[in-house]
Amino acid sequence: MRIQVFLFALLLLATSASCQRSSAGVAIPSQQTFLLGEYADYPYEAKLENKGSQMVTIELRSKSDQSVMSSVQLSPKQVESFQVSLDQIVAMVNSSNSEAQISAKMSKKVIGMNYVGQEEEVELSVATSEKVKTQNGITLTENAGPPRKKSKATISSGEAFVLGEGTSSNYSADLKVFGGPIKVSVRDRRSNEQTQGYGLANGSETINIRPYEILYLVHEGKIPARVSVDFSKPVSGARVVELE
Repeated sequence: MRIQVFLFALLLLATSASCQRSSAGVAIPSQQTFLLGEYADYPYEAKLENKGSQMVTIELRSKSDQSVMSSVQLSPKQVESFQVSLDQIVAMVNSSNSEAQISAKMSKKVIGMNYVGQEEEVELSVATSEKVKTQNGITLTENAGPPRKKSKATISSGEAFVLGEGTSSNYSADLKVFGGPIKVSVRDRRSNEQTQGYGLANGSETINIRPYEILYLVHEGKIPARVSVDFSKPVSGARVVELE
C-alpha cells in the first residue's frame, strides 16, 4: 500500500510541447523526501509553491555526493524560484507528521522523480558475527538484523555494502547510486565465488538474487557513493564492511 501511495502521489505531470515546460502537483507523505531531476543533465529553473499546511524544506543537493548546497524553508502559501544547475537535484523534505503539498513549475521537461524515506543509514560494521543458523538447507548469519524492504548506506574507499546475509529466498533488488562508482558483485555464500557482477555509477538497476547468494556493493571511486536499495520482499542483513 505504501508503494502505491507513492506512485499515485504524483497528481499531475503535464508537458507543453511548444516550450518544453513542465509542471507537477506533488503530494509528499509524512517523513518522506521527493527528489526532482535525478537524471536531468542540463540546468533549469524550478518555481515551487507550498500548497499545503506543512512546512517543507527545499534543498539543492550535489548529484555526486548528495551534500546540501543550499536550503530554504518553504512555509504554507510561500513561493520560491530556484536555479538548478546540471550537477544538482532538488530535494523536497517533509519532516512533519502529515502529508505536504507542493506545486512545481519547471522551465524545461525534467527527467527523474522519486520518493525516498528518511530511514537511518547503515553504519560501518567491522565485527562479523560467527554465529550461524541453517534455513532451507542454507547457512545464514543468525543476528543479521530484522527484515527490511529498504536499506541505504554511504560507502567510501575500501568498503562494501553487504546485503541479504540473513535471507534464504529469491528476491529482486532495485539499486540507486549517487556518486560512486560501485561494483555490483553477487557472490555464492557457500564458496564466496562471484556469480553476477558489473559496474554502476549515478544510475539505477534491478538485480535478481537467488537463495544461496549475497549481494555486495563495492566502492570503486574516489568520492563516497550513496546507495539506496529497495527489495521486492523484506530482506534480513545489511551492513557496511571494510574490505580486506
